[in-house]
Amino acid sequence: EREQQLLATGYWDGELDMTRSDGKTVVVASRWVLKRNPDGQPDAVLQIDTDITARRQAEAAEARRQEEIIKAQALAIEELSTPLIPITDEILVMPLIGMMDSVRAKQVMTSLLDGLATSRGKFAILDITGVPVVDTAVANAILRAAHAARLLGTEVILTGIRPEVAQTLVHIDANLQNITTRGTLQSGI
Repeated sequence: EREQQLLATGYWDGELDMTRSDGKTVVVASRWVLKRNPDGQPDAVLQIDTDITARRQAEAAEARRQEEIIKAQALAIEELSTPLIPITDEILVMPLIGMMDSVRAKQVMTSLLDGLATSRGKFAILDITGVPVVDTAVANAILRAAHAARLLGTEVILTGIRPEVAQTLVHIDANLQNITTRGTLQSGI
């Protein structure tokens, strides 16, 4: 491939892995230029190589650092997106804001159950006022979290129920046994 491009255009450049005389493999930026004789026939190839191993290693280290930063940011966002806020020693509130999907629903359940196990709260208020769309999957996930909290001995109060959310809960024939529901966070508190 390189040779074909060299013959067709008169040059080729790219990166190559090369082994030095001491046995160490290095990455080089290589440029080949075709020299032709007076008859236009290929006569020689001039090859210029520049060792870019250190640059590639620095780029790889930077990519790893960026990946670590992204992971740390994702963890911080995860923690912030499902806060469990103590109102009193016995009452905890988890305001849910933004879109819910299966990954976020799992985060909600994990954060809620871990927080309840640590705090020994007797009441947990799940406020879904800030969740713009509550479809069947989201409603089921929220109810599973509420039922799991109930298994830990915590009374769950579901607040922020808008008319369309109420319709979804009725449509899926949701089991709201042992879950108190309120239209607003204020009434839940």
